[in-house]
Amino acid sequence: MDYIKFDKKPNLFRVDISLEIDEIIEKEEMPLKFRVEDWLTSQIYYEANLDRGWWASYDNTGFKNFCVYTKSGKILKKLQFDPYNDVSKIEEAFNIWISSRKRSKGLVLGAGNGRWGEWLMNVVNNDCSAVLVEGDPNNHKALEVSHKSRSNVKIENCVVSPNGGKVKFWIAPQNMVSSLNVDVVKKFFPESDPEFVEVESKTINQIIKENFTSDLDWIRIDLEGLDHEIIMGLDPRIVPNLKMVLFENMNISSFEYSDIKNKLSNMGFSNFIDIGIDTICTKK
Repeated sequence: MDYIKFDKKPNLFRVDISLEIDEIIEKEEMPLKFRVEDWLTSQIYYEANLDRGWWASYDNTGFKNFCVYTKSGKILKKLQFDPYNDVSKIEEAFNIWISSRKRSKGLVLGAGNGRWGEWLMNVVNNDCSAVLVEGDPNNHKALEVSHKSRSNVKIENCVVSPNGGKVKFWIAPQNMVSSLNVDVVKKFFPESDPEFVEVESKTINQIIKENFTSDLDWIRIDLEGLDHEIIMGLDPRIVPNLKMVLFENMNISSFEYSDIKNKLSNMGFSNFIDIGIDTICTKK
């Protein structure tokens, strides 16, 4: 019989405690504690007390571990995130590309808080090196907590814009989808009244010149509505070895998508694969 049962569903995680739990633990160890922990930093996202016949549920998003402890802190059961099976199709495609090109060098524009993303497992496993760029100040702090000690990572707190210089950067609730485009923020948070900060920004070309010579192999762009403008501003002369570009297609029009495809085709890219809200572009 399962005294502690984990049940994973597409967007929900549930843990059940059997009534017969007394048979395997001492009474002074009750109530048990259910914790949801960040798999990178062990930060606790959620904690609930569980007694006999109780259950708890949690939104199953991000790379997290689910644990049940006794009152004294002894771990009774743990379900760990499996980075090789619990991935999306776009993560799988990205991982396959990286694994066949060990020691590649990459640039992530819009790295978020560093706890999820196609590039994450490859960076953690030291399969590649990467410059991680994030403009949101709160996300940047979390990004540093997760990755600043890695020798294969450089982190930059920078807003990326088409032309550089001072810009208005709109902060989204919960630091999600913060953007230079206020309409993107309002699209995902229609009831919000977003605030902005004025910051100095850099172009993609500035960032590349400051961090790479001619050895940049791949770029991942997730800039909440700015992907088209950023790619169109990329100077092909400074990325002669660029072999893969991954961008988000959900906030761009069909005309902008065609612009991107034409530009990358002229740079030698021949494979364009849409996977959900992302497009992965590679050379033969």
